[in-house]
Amino acid sequence: MAAKKKTRAYFDEDGRLIVIQMVDGCLSCPFKEEHAICTPDPFEHTEGLYCSLKKEEHPYPGAETDKKKIFEYDSPSEEKKFENYIPDWCPFRKQKE
Repeated sequence: MAAKKKTRAYFDEDGRLIVIQMVDGCLSCPFKEEHAICTPDPFEHTEGLYCSLKKEEHPYPGAETDKKKIFEYDSPSEEKKFENYIPDWCPFRKQKE
């Protein structure tokens, strides 16, 4: 599934070009990683979306990575449910004070 990416660019006071990518959810984030999740059932194909910026303190069985899992899905139609999903622990989520 192709995510819509919105960008904004401007020059800062030092003349450097700043490019900002707008993210609607984890599916359009440049720091996402997709990895298969191994299960005991050889016919089950589960994929996981992971954040490359966060490490899982206690990795779970079947994970191919130590990155923090955002969500998992069995088919592309299930992935669409998470199109605008951003978890509470996201490093870019603004903290309410």
